[in-house]
Amino acid sequence: MNTQFHFNCDIPEERRHFLRELKTDGVEQLRSYIRESHFTAQQKQVATQWISDYENGLTHEADLRYIIDELKNIEDKFFRKGDILKLSDSLSGKAKGLFTEAEQIASLGLNDDSPILKRLSDAISRATERRNDYYFYRDFLEIKEIIGSIASTIRPSISRKTTFTQAFVSKEIISKLNAHSSKEFDTGRLVRLCEELNSSYSLGNFHACIALTRTILNHVPPIFGQRNFVSVVSKFPNKGSIKQQLEKLEKSTRKIADVILHEAIQERIAPLNEVSIDCKQDLDTLLRECVRKLESLEDSTK
Repeated sequence: MNTQFHFNCDIPEERRHFLRELKTDGVEQLRSYIRESHFTAQQKQVATQWISDYENGLTHEADLRYIIDELKNIEDKFFRKGDILKLSDSLSGKAKGLFTEAEQIASLGLNDDSPILKRLSDAISRATERRNDYYFYRDFLEIKEIIGSIASTIRPSISRKTTFTQAFVSKEIISKLNAHSSKEFDTGRLVRLCEELNSSYSLGNFHACIALTRTILNHVPPIFGQRNFVSVVSKFPNKGSIKQQLEKLEKSTRKIADVILHEAIQERIAPLNEVSIDCKQDLDTLLRECVRKLESLEDSTK
């Protein structure tokens, strides 16, 4: 594993280099390396995001677009020798390497029986077998055109193998919420919302996760004696990190949910991933505060 990464989102080539390492070493090995490395929390978050994007297919189009740009640069280097357009051996080798990389990326986002994938594979086979001659130039243009078509149609999707074993809401919290249901506050629905959130998260259903999280924020304010979550946050005692976490739920998580749930269909919309909706720690803090308030209400009625 290359130890020179800065995990800077503003450096596209660094992300591509990281993804090449990922394809070579595998997801689990890179995850292990990142956990045990000296990287900062922010760098680890970026690296985790890149891995998640790769697993969920979010990098396919961007990687293919990059390859197209590289091929366009190589295309400008063809030179005429008599009636034939030729390319230097080094650039010819680079082009064939890009062809192979494009085929690998396309195979991740398309079905094995996809006609356009077969067309790409056939064209690459012809190009790699040819010598650097007129026919190679023709194949080069055809492959570039096919990659462009795939980049315009490929759609990222959550792998069916994507599952998450860690619960979004701990069983301990759900059990305590269930135990403190009362005449004043029936926690049955809150418990069910938490259970459905865990179920949705385990299946990678991230739109459902963010919708259920927002529903929980709308559901719990009466426990704190407030009508809405904005009031819960503004009137919560200034207890440092707890209030900060509640503010993150209101200012960040809710806004993300509002954008996603009210966003109209467009030409292209990137799907959610695990990192986009990860507010587990903040939600855990909120629900523990709910348990604490419910327990204090029970004590006051004894």
